[in-house]
Amino acid sequence: MKIKSILYMLVIVLTLNFVSSNVVLAAAVAPVPNYPPNAPVATPVVTPNPSVTPGPGVSEPIKEDNPWYMPDWVSALMEDFQQMNQTFKDLMSGKLIHDAIEGLIVSWVDEMMSPLYGAFAKSYLFSPRVAEISLVYSGWSIFSIIGLAAILAGSLVLAWNVIHGKKDLKKMLQAFIVSFVACLLSLTVLNFLNVLMNWITQKFLSGIIGTTDILYEGLKGDQILKSLILGADGITDAIYASKTLGEIVVATEGGIFTLLMFVTIVVVPLFFISVLKVLVLMMMAIFVAIWISYTAYSGKIETLIGFINIYIRTLLVGLISAIQYGIFVRLQTDYGEGAGFSSEIGVSPLVFMILSILVTVILIFVFWVRPLFRAIKQPMTLNGGATIEKFGKMGERTSAAMNSVGKRLGADSLQKSSLSLKQKSSRMAEVGKRMQTQQKGARRNRVASKLTGGISESIQGVKYTEPEALVSTGTMVSVGSGHLELEDVRIIESNQTVAKTLQKDKFEHAEVINIKSSERADMSRLISEIKPKYGERVNWNAREGKLTLKGDTGEIKERINGEMLFTATASDVQRGYYKNGLFIDTETLKTHVDGTEASKSELKKVKTLLPTYRKAALSADVATEAYKQLIQQVDKIPWVSKILLDNGALWIPEEHVSAAEETFKQILAKPEELVRLDLPKGNRFMPALEDHIKSKSKNKDLLAGLQFDSTNTYVIVKKDLEAAFKSALEEFRDGRTPYWRTREGNIKVIVDGEPVSYGQAPIPGMDMGSFENFQAEMINKHKS
Repeated sequence: MKIKSILYMLVIVLTLNFVSSNVVLAAAVAPVPNYPPNAPVATPVVTPNPSVTPGPGVSEPIKEDNPWYMPDWVSALMEDFQQMNQTFKDLMSGKLIHDAIEGLIVSWVDEMMSPLYGAFAKSYLFSPRVAEISLVYSGWSIFSIIGLAAILAGSLVLAWNVIHGKKDLKKMLQAFIVSFVACLLSLTVLNFLNVLMNWITQKFLSGIIGTTDILYEGLKGDQILKSLILGADGITDAIYASKTLGEIVVATEGGIFTLLMFVTIVVVPLFFISVLKVLVLMMMAIFVAIWISYTAYSGKIETLIGFINIYIRTLLVGLISAIQYGIFVRLQTDYGEGAGFSSEIGVSPLVFMILSILVTVILIFVFWVRPLFRAIKQPMTLNGGATIEKFGKMGERTSAAMNSVGKRLGADSLQKSSLSLKQKSSRMAEVGKRMQTQQKGARRNRVASKLTGGISESIQGVKYTEPEALVSTGTMVSVGSGHLELEDVRIIESNQTVAKTLQKDKFEHAEVINIKSSERADMSRLISEIKPKYGERVNWNAREGKLTLKGDTGEIKERINGEMLFTATASDVQRGYYKNGLFIDTETLKTHVDGTEASKSELKKVKTLLPTYRKAALSADVATEAYKQLIQQVDKIPWVSKILLDNGALWIPEEHVSAAEETFKQILAKPEELVRLDLPKGNRFMPALEDHIKSKSKNKDLLAGLQFDSTNTYVIVKKDLEAAFKSALEEFRDGRTPYWRTREGNIKVIVDGEPVSYGQAPIPGMDMGSFENFQAEMINKHKS
């Protein structure tokens, strides 16, 4: 029995030894430890196993010499027992089964992914050069010949009609000629866009990853995927070239789970995106001539817009993928060098990378796949109408943001631009909506109306209505400059000092009597009589009604009172000093010049002798607040130290008036709300309206705050004057007949909803601009 038990044990040992050898061979290559790229790699400990041939780069276990007393067969038997013991431990712990399963899965994954590498290499990061693909060139050539022939035939017919006097077809002929050239150069242009986008992508990758010597367009598919895990070493380090992608991924944290996640979330979705991108670019390049010729014949510009939208989005898919790729290759590279964001927080960027790919796939779906499917549903227009409407709405949102920023910064030009953008965007959105109704172009309807003399419009029941007189586009906020009003020059000094200074300068005592307007004629006659006797002692300013008497005034006043009875009171009499037309009131210290050059010269001289000030025309509260604000800035504005505040009156030195006016522009500035009002588009009566308001409006504030833009047919007016402008516009429109002018110069007037031909422009009339533009608007309105 013992002998039989020993034999059973030997059979079990040999069987386990055989299984372990074959399982190890099935595992083939030991997993790569999860070392960060570029990090020092410790030499792995290899368990001696005589039955396994060491792989490349693995040395055989060093055999120690046996003691002299131990035969070789005993030593070999002991090694076999050790190996059997290790194999039994591995079997009991599940390691052999785990290694076998892992090796099998890695092998399957590598076999599955190997055919996908070609798509990654050719189109994941970059776009194929469509002109260099033989299938594309052949297909494009066939359809281009068809498209060019169709466009050429249409051009010849249109040219014949234009030569025979149908001038309204001239723009259609121009559109056909442009379409012919576009069809001829289409493949070259598309290929140029691909090359340009690839160049931009190369620059992006070089800048993000920080390399200049790698041609990313020449990378293999497995290199691209390896570098997402290993960083730049996955491209440049030859050590990883012999490793399969499965072996590298399974050696990372997570093992088989990470490998499966990598395949399902990263490899498979990106493969389908790359293939779909190539197919879309190829199909669009092959059939581009058909879309161009359809645009020429149908007049539907949305087809061209839809084509450009989808093609540009398709090219940008590669750029989006490249930016994500560059960022995470850089993260992996930095992590391997013990630096970067991931290293700081201690989390492997491999996890971030897998999640970011998921986010990128969702972004690409929203940005590209969904619009692509919508375009496929409308193969002839490629959903261009919705694209135009979307751009219009984006423009409206952008204009709102610009307007808000402009208000906060007080930038009038930015606010004006935002309101113009809002108007254009709104019109674009409306055009996009109209295009989606699949109605025929307004151009074709206008041609039909021209050929039938308007019968086609009458049959369709198109009715003409005058456009709205005024439409509010939006508001602006303008911080206008304040204006400082100043009173006449006044001397700020004691009366005694003023009297001594003026007497020393040969000023004479004088009185100024203010004569009422009803008495000025009689005074003029009396002065002409007494002037010869009193000479320069009497000075009469008939325009202002001021009688100036110099020296001893008693005798003169008695003579005047004897000749006429005037009703001057004490308040009408000012006493002071006079010289050469300059009078200075010694009570109020105000100065008054009679307008002559002598008086102005004398005033300049007095300013050098005495301190002269000008009073700011401000209320006491505003003057006091302004003084407090200015006096705090004395270090920055030195002249502020010389201003005076006396009983709520702010006095500014005469020599600093100019500087004070500039400063008070900011202090007295107030925000004003403005509104933009759009008049009928394309009208030509704006200059006449402006002249009417200037000549007949009694509202001076309206004239001062009104901004006209005749080119874009809008006005900007203060919000509180909006009603006044509308009233002025109604006054201008009252009695005027609106009329439109055709390209041939004919006048059209709307009567009972019909455009009626007029011999001449009506007087008074309102020139509303182009009849063709108005006609297109009415036809589109009817179709809607």
